[in-house]
Amino acid sequence: MNYRITHTSQSDLPFIFMVFEQAIAYQKEQNYTVWKGYDKDALRNDLKNRLQYKISWGGEILCVFSICYSDKVIWRKKENGDALYIHRMAVAPNHRGERHFTKVLRWAIEKARTKHLSYIRMDTWDDNPKIVKYYESFGFQFVEYFKTPNTPELPIQHRNLGLTLLQFDLNAGSGKSVMKDYINELDYIGLSARIKRLSDLLNSEARKVYAHLDFDIEPNWHLVFLALNEQSLSVTELAQQLKFSHPAVVRIIKKMKGRGYVQSGEDKDDSRRQILSLTAKSKKLLPRFEGEWDNIQKVLNDCTPHDFLKSIRFIEEKLSQKSLFERLQEVRSS
Repeated sequence: MNYRITHTSQSDLPFIFMVFEQAIAYQKEQNYTVWKGYDKDALRNDLKNRLQYKISWGGEILCVFSICYSDKVIWRKKENGDALYIHRMAVAPNHRGERHFTKVLRWAIEKARTKHLSYIRMDTWDDNPKIVKYYESFGFQFVEYFKTPNTPELPIQHRNLGLTLLQFDLNAGSGKSVMKDYINELDYIGLSARIKRLSDLLNSEARKVYAHLDFDIEPNWHLVFLALNEQSLSVTELAQQLKFSHPAVVRIIKKMKGRGYVQSGEDKDDSRRQILSLTAKSKKLLPRFEGEWDNIQKVLNDCTPHDFLKSIRFIEEKLSQKSLFERLQEVRSS
C-alpha cells in the first residue's frame, strides 16, 4: 500500500470528528475504557498549528493523529524539550486492524531524529494491559502511572484519567527493533520479506562457518555439489531440479568453475549439450563439506518447529497448483 502521511486540512475536520465519535462507540461495544467525549477545539488547534496528520491512501483517510513537542502537564519534570509526543490517534472505522500504528511510529522516529530529539512518548489508559503490551512490542518502555489533573490545559477525555506513560528511547537502539516488529506486524503481506530476511541471515552465518573452516565455497553451492554428486546434468536440467532460474544457475556454475569445483563437457549423445560434473577437487573435498552440512542440518533442526518444512512444502504446492496472480484474480472477481 502506497500510503502518505501529510498535514490535515480544514475540509478534513467533519471526517475527523466522525472518526473520533465512531472510536468512542467502538470502545463501548468492546467494553474498553471509554473516552469521556472528545475535545473538538483541541483537534481544531492541532490542525491550525500544523500538528495534526493523516495517513491517506488513494484520497481516503485511514487514520489521524496529533503530535507535540512539549507536554508539561502530563510529563512534568521529565519534560525537557527532548521528546516528540504522539496524541489523539484514531483510525477510520473501516480500516481498523490494519496496524497503522507501525506507520505512525516509523514516521515519528524519522521526524524526531531530524530534530535531534531523544524520545518518543505517549500515554494510554492504565487499566488496559493489553494495549500497553502492544506498544511495548514496538520498543516502548513503561515509565509510570499518572492520574491527570482536572485542568483546561488538557482535552476533556484526558482529565481525571489514570494513564500509563510510555517512552521510546531513540538512543537505545530501539529503532532497529521497530523494523523487526514492523515486518512481523504485517502478517502475511510481509511473508516474502521475512523469508528473505531469514535466508539472508542463514547465508551470512554459513559464510562465517565456511570462512572459519577455510572452505572456499559459498552458500547455496551445497545444492549443486549434492545434485551433481548423484549424476551429471546440463544447466537446464540442474535449474529444473533445483527450481532455480536458468540465469541464477549459470552464475553459480561460473563461480564454481572459476574455483575448480565444476567442469563441463559435451554430451556423448548430443554434442550441442554441455554436461556438468564435479571435478576431482570436488570429490576429494566433498566428504569434509558433507560432514559440516550434517552439523548445520542438526542445528537447524533444533531451531525450527517439527512441521516447519511441511509448512513450506504446503505453500509451494499450493502456489504450483494455482499461482498467486491467479488467486488474486479470483479474489477481485468474487
